[in-house]
Amino acid sequence: MTLLGKLDMNILINATAAKEGGAETIVKNFLEHKKNDGNDYYILAPFNNDFNADNFFWKKKSTSGFYTTLFSVFFVFFYIKLYKCEKIYSFSNVNCFFPVKFKITYFHNYLILISPGLKFKLLRLTLRFFNQLKASFVFQTDLVSRDFLHVIGNPKSILIRWPGVNIDMVNFTSNLDTDTDTDTDTDTDTDKKYKFLIPITDLKNKNKNFELITKIVESMNANKNVLFYVTANEPLDNDYDERFIFLGKLMPNTFLNTLKSCDAVIITSYFETACLPLFEALAFNKVAFVFNRDYVQSFIEMFGNIDGLIRFDDEKELLALFEFNKYIHAESEKKFMIGNWEF
Repeated sequence: MTLLGKLDMNILINATAAKEGGAETIVKNFLEHKKNDGNDYYILAPFNNDFNADNFFWKKKSTSGFYTTLFSVFFVFFYIKLYKCEKIYSFSNVNCFFPVKFKITYFHNYLILISPGLKFKLLRLTLRFFNQLKASFVFQTDLVSRDFLHVIGNPKSILIRWPGVNIDMVNFTSNLDTDTDTDTDTDTDTDKKYKFLIPITDLKNKNKNFELITKIVESMNANKNVLFYVTANEPLDNDYDERFIFLGKLMPNTFLNTLKSCDAVIITSYFETACLPLFEALAFNKVAFVFNRDYVQSFIEMFGNIDGLIRFDDEKELLALFEFNKYIHAESEKKFMIGNWEF
C-alpha cells in the first residue's frame, strides 16, 4: 500500500541534494519502484535521467548546504504549482512549508538529531517550527524514528522502510591494482596483500571518525601486506601512511566494483542511519568490521544475528580480530537485501 494518495496524480520528487553516495542510491532505488505505476513524477535531481519510464519528467537541478533547506522549505513550492502537483516526496530531510495535499519527508540524516553544529541546529528548528510535522515521515530504522520523536516531536504519521541493498549494477571487474588482487591462488600468507575499503568521502567529517583508522594503521607498525583504500580525494598535504590509497569519490557502480575487489570493509562512524556500505560488503560475502555503536545494535535487532558483521570497540580489539578472520565468510540468508519502497 502506498502512503497517502491515489493513482493518476502529479507528484513532485525533490532530490536536489542527492549528488553522490547513499543519498543518490536511495533516490534511484525509490524511482526504480515507481516506473510506470500510474502516476506522473516530476523529478528535481542533479543526476541524469537513466530510467526507461514514460511517467518520469526530469528537471536537472542541484542544491547544497543551507540553500538545500531554503529550496526545500520555500522555493520548491514554485515547482509544485508549475507542475500542478498534489503530492511531494522530499529527500532533503525537510519539506515544503506551504500547503500541499500530501507531503512525505524521507529522513536519512541522523546528525540532524544530535550534532551541535549550527547547520544542524537550524535544521532542528526548521523541523519543529516550519510546518514540518504536518508531513508524513519515512525512516529507515526504528532507532532513528524513536530518536526523532524524542528530539523533534510527532509528525502526522510514520513509516519504517528499510531501503535494502542493490548490487546488480556491479560488473565484477576489479578497478584496483592487479598486483594486489586478492583473487589469485598463488599468493602465500606472507606475500598476500590484504585490501580494506574505507568508505569515507570527507576526511574532515568527525562523525566518520577517520582518526580511528589512522590509529589502526599506526598500530600495524611496518606490516606492508595490508592496504587501506579510502573513497576520499587525496589531501593536498598528504602526510598519511603510505598504506593509504586515496581513490577519490566513486560513482555507485565503481564503488561496488572496488568493494568486490577488497577483502573487507571497515566502518568507524559514530552514527549512521542505514550504512549501506556495510550491507553492500556483506552482500558480497565480505567481512564488515564495524565500530560498536548503538546503530549497529539496531541492525541486529532488525535482522537478528548478521553473519560477517564483526564489532570492535577500539583499535586494539580490531587488530586482534584481524588475526582470527579469513576476510571471506560463508553465504547465509541475507534478510537485509530486501527493501520496502511502498510509501
